[in-house]
Amino acid sequence: MITLVFTVLLSSIVLYVLNFYNNVRKLPKGPFPLPLIGNAYQFDPKQLHKWILEQKKVYGPIFTIYIANPVIVLADVKTIKEALVTHGEYFAARSLKFPDNIMHDLPNVGVITSTGDMWQAQRRLTLKIMRDFGMGRPLMEDKVILSRNELVEHLDSLEDKDHVDFPEIIHLTIGNIINSVCFGFTYPFNDAKDFYHFTHLIDSLMQLGTTWQFRVLSMFPDLAGHPFVKNYLFAGFFSGNKTLREINIGRIKKAKETYKPDDEPQNFVHAAIKEISAKDSNYSFLNDDHINAMAFDMYIAGQETSTTTTKWLILILMKFPDIQQKIFDEINNVVGLENEIKLSHKNSLPYTMAFITEGQRWANIIPFIIGHKCTRDTTIEGKFIPDGSIVQPFFYGSNYDETVFEDPYEFKPERFLLEDGKTINKKLFDQNYSFGRGARVCAGQSLAQMELQLIVPTLIQRYEFSHPHGKVDLSCEFGAILSPRPFTCKIVRRN
Repeated sequence: MITLVFTVLLSSIVLYVLNFYNNVRKLPKGPFPLPLIGNAYQFDPKQLHKWILEQKKVYGPIFTIYIANPVIVLADVKTIKEALVTHGEYFAARSLKFPDNIMHDLPNVGVITSTGDMWQAQRRLTLKIMRDFGMGRPLMEDKVILSRNELVEHLDSLEDKDHVDFPEIIHLTIGNIINSVCFGFTYPFNDAKDFYHFTHLIDSLMQLGTTWQFRVLSMFPDLAGHPFVKNYLFAGFFSGNKTLREINIGRIKKAKETYKPDDEPQNFVHAAIKEISAKDSNYSFLNDDHINAMAFDMYIAGQETSTTTTKWLILILMKFPDIQQKIFDEINNVVGLENEIKLSHKNSLPYTMAFITEGQRWANIIPFIIGHKCTRDTTIEGKFIPDGSIVQPFFYGSNYDETVFEDPYEFKPERFLLEDGKTINKKLFDQNYSFGRGARVCAGQSLAQMELQLIVPTLIQRYEFSHPHGKVDLSCEFGAILSPRPFTCKIVRRN
């Protein structure tokens, strides 16, 4: 009997291993995986993005990694464009499995993790609202300028300008813009405890996502729904995400209290309610759950990315004072010191805009995105991608693509200018994938660009930035977003 059991068990293991490696051979070649654990034995979870760059050198821009399930990596500009643009209709789906579904407690809601017709409807509505609500119009620009002006007033009021905690301050500034756009309210600098509780919770959850425990759970996603896993083994992670959703619902409730059907919408929540409840609405099948998720996605995506990018830009200014001076000279010559910087100035500030674009590319703050699910057998650059495959467009790799960006690890704003030094190199600009590419390109891209184009030049116009101790640390903390380490800066008001 024991012999029979052993024989059956051994046969099952052998069949599993043979089947595993038979499936491995069907996918683009990558580093050698082991059954169950895949490639997890080969990398540090906090250095996974760098490990993938090393694999690109060995296997080229298309290869498969296992964590423990297979993920096909697209690691340069050419392959990403072919998949997400040329064959974009086959690479826009999501898996709806853990960890991709962690943001919401219901399936297929919001614009980030949803898929299929429901995703398309929610994305169309989100883009329509952002366009109608004022993207590129004075209403949206005025919201950004209001928060920007509150920022400089706060900086001017600081008694200690030699040790300014800029990361905390800019967090609130960007947060107030997103709050105003999504919910119609902001926090004052002297009473923002609730705001910082929310953002610090986000930061802690992002760090939890880099742990081995989280990676193990990602290997066995079906376990994520088990009560013992949710309530005990990973209680902090799941309860933290639940708290974020509850805070978001509270903000939406506050926004609904000011909604008046006959008035023009003043924020995203108002506009969504108006669109969904309108007579002959194209979105009448959506409900409060979808509004909650769409607003949550807008807030989370817009808050963290713009804040982190601005922090990196300030650090870069301190690291390269000659670049800071060149930007200031351009602003001073074009706008002056007394005039307010507006979006209408951006075409007259080419070096400043090139600096912002290069900062986005070089800082490269998104190591990984939520995987795309391939919905049809496809060939990319001669490599077969089977229907149902999970694909990772590795934008971190494309932004350091040496075939597109010469000396990609060097910070060179001028790379985004033509030889005249006055014209944006649009061809190169379009190959900067910091906001993604294809059908799932960031829905809030225009707002994020507006924030950077109005806030960063104004800060340079008004202050000279330097490090209190002279040494600028450009290393990062790994998480869902690559954020600079905590820092302070010295600011001097320009005359």
